[in-house]
Amino acid sequence: EALLNTAYIDRWNGKTSKAASSIQSFLQLYPTNQGASDLQLAMKQDQTPWIKPGFSYLSDDQPLQVPSVSLEAGWYKSWALAPTLAARWNSMQSSTNNSSVQVLLANQFYIGATGTTLQLGGGLISQEGETKPLAQLGLKQKLASHFWLDLGWEKRAYQHTVISTQNLLMQQFTYAALRYNKDDKWMAQAQYENQRFEDGNNVKTIYAWFMVPVLQLPKWRLSTGYSIVYA
Repeated sequence: EALLNTAYIDRWNGKTSKAASSIQSFLQLYPTNQGASDLQLAMKQDQTPWIKPGFSYLSDDQPLQVPSVSLEAGWYKSWALAPTLAARWNSMQSSTNNSSVQVLLANQFYIGATGTTLQLGGGLISQEGETKPLAQLGLKQKLASHFWLDLGWEKRAYQHTVISTQNLLMQQFTYAALRYNKDDKWMAQAQYENQRFEDGNNVKTIYAWFMVPVLQLPKWRLSTGYSIVYA
């Protein structure tokens, strides 16, 4: 029992090697134990590499149309090794047609004892022959049951106006958010954002939203909510 409970604790703390060793030791004593077998299977599922393709389309009356294709892959190995690699291609169509490609490599660190998740990442974006670096730093901190604090900073491209699709426009994006999530049914968030551009201009945004369940069925969920934003 001590071996199995230690494995549960080590898995929760992201110490996957120690958890796997405890499960193996337990199964040598009780090879038919269903709880240990289920935990071993869950850990294998945790550490299975994943890949996620995506497509989006933006249309604006500037006029500007931006179809995008993305591909993201990741692998969780332990509390200190959880890399993700994301690539995105944008086709920006206005009075002229331009495109961009960006690649971002990030890693996530998780400290179970404090409920802290730290993410560090870096990459490159290339647009019409011009290349610039990308960077990100994010912190997620569990404050109490169902409550989280998010803090972050990113060096990223801005591509939402016609002029920004013709010239690579970078910004420093800073944010702070308070989130509430109870079983993915009752949810709310309040967030502050600051976009600082290379010419010194700042865009400050504050928004909040909440969602509440209306109908819950085994395979369907209907929710409603409200949001407000000031920029």
